[in-house]
Amino acid sequence: MIEAEQELIALGAEAVPILESFFDGSAKNKFGVPYRQLGLPMTCALETARRIGSLSKPLEFYLREEPIRRENQ
Repeated sequence: MIEAEQELIALGAEAVPILESFFDGSAKNKFGVPYRQLGLPMTCALETARRIGSLSKPLEFYLREEPIRRENQ
């Protein structure tokens, strides 16, 4: 997972649509489970968004809502 984070960080702004597909649930594993429903991948996606800094501004909605979603589970 660290390698995937580093690859996304290196993409800079090009990582935003990839992260958005993760956060909106359209990115799924081979079993059809959205990655966003899996704990560790979500943590990695949040960390990646943090590390690309202001480039992640388009993801702000997801970044604000995720802590609320986790709290309500």
